[in-house]
Amino acid sequence: MITEADIAAVGKTTRTHGVHGELACTFDTEFDFDRCTCFIFDMDAIFVPFFVAAHRHKNDTTTLVKIDDIDDEQAARALCGKTIYVKKELVADNDRLSLDYFVGFDIVDTQLGHIGT
Repeated sequence: MITEADIAAVGKTTRTHGVHGELACTFDTEFDFDRCTCFIFDMDAIFVPFFVAAHRHKNDTTTLVKIDDIDDEQAARALCGKTIYVKKELVADNDRLSLDYFVGFDIVDTQLGHIGT
């Protein structure tokens, strides 16, 4: 049984995409997508795994995901607006800083002076 202590929220399903059951998803937490075999959804207070069949990036903010056995728009619609959970071990280490953290800092060399932002 999957418990809340075993998982971490990483994003949300936003809408369906097409008629073959793909879901448009947005993620706000970094995790190891290559090792992720399933997304976990809260289905009536029970955490249920849904296995990822395929995924592709639509743009910088949206990933299209195909879930096993979700083959039409109506079935995919049942997962729209749900929080996406994954196993905690797949979530990026919070002690490490992402590259986005460094955007906006000034680089100053003691001999050359200001190099840039």
